[in-house]
Amino acid sequence: MTETFAEVTATSPVGDVPGAHTCDLARSWDGPGVPHGGVLVAVALRALRAELDDPSFVLRSATATFCRRVGAHDLVVEAEVLRRGNLVAQVRGDLRARAHVGTGVDVIASFGRAREGARAYLDATPPDVDPPADCPAETAPSQLWSPDAPPSIFDQFETRRARGWYPWDPQWRPGPARFVRWMRYRGGAATDAGDFDPVALVPPADLPGPAVWTHLGPDAPLVFMNSLEMSVRFLEPATDPWLLCDYRARYMGDGFCLTESDVWSGGRLVATCVQSMLMRSARVSR
Repeated sequence: MTETFAEVTATSPVGDVPGAHTCDLARSWDGPGVPHGGVLVAVALRALRAELDDPSFVLRSATATFCRRVGAHDLVVEAEVLRRGNLVAQVRGDLRARAHVGTGVDVIASFGRAREGARAYLDATPPDVDPPADCPAETAPSQLWSPDAPPSIFDQFETRRARGWYPWDPQWRPGPARFVRWMRYRGGAATDAGDFDPVALVPPADLPGPAVWTHLGPDAPLVFMNSLEMSVRFLEPATDPWLLCDYRARYMGDGFCLTESDVWSGGRLVATCVQSMLMRSARVSR
């Protein structure tokens, strides 16, 4: 049986260490060779929420800095509540392997209580694309990733391409640095209360690579992107398990790039993500 995202990223308190929480990740949630950055941030956010221990505070934003490579097993998050006010609270955490010394992924999150009667406003519209049932399912020929298999995190999602190209497409050609896909968790992403888990919005937002590929075209070396810094804003609750993810690469230079992602659910913008990323050559056969 496929585990839910909440089960995969669940943390447990370390009884003899104040503020410490631990987690073991399954390798079935890896990016290219290492745990996916968005999944690691989700683990940290579980621990930060547990440390705050107040469900009246809603997750509003999170910023992560990736300082060193982190494995999947015996992870520890050392969390600290920086401020707990009437409306807003901030919590910081350092995620690392228990055996390592020094910061792995540094995460700071802001939580806020909802205010009755506050005005709502949205100046954004979703991409004009076909519904997921009318979009082609995404498949990646395994030989393109040799000697590595395609990142296992994609086994955890149903994905449908709505706009853009892949390196294995015969019609691939340089174009705008934008890619749009539908994504749905195979194991589900609901909380115990049955609502869509806001933390589960992070991994889909952290997959902007095809936007870069679409722009570079087939004559450029294929690249992967490593997150250096990621900021996610959580805007509204998701209402549909199918997430529409709109990725854009806004800048590339000196081997680095700036990417942005919008995540839509039920026609509403539910999360945005901005990343600074390092571009590196992919070990693939073309």
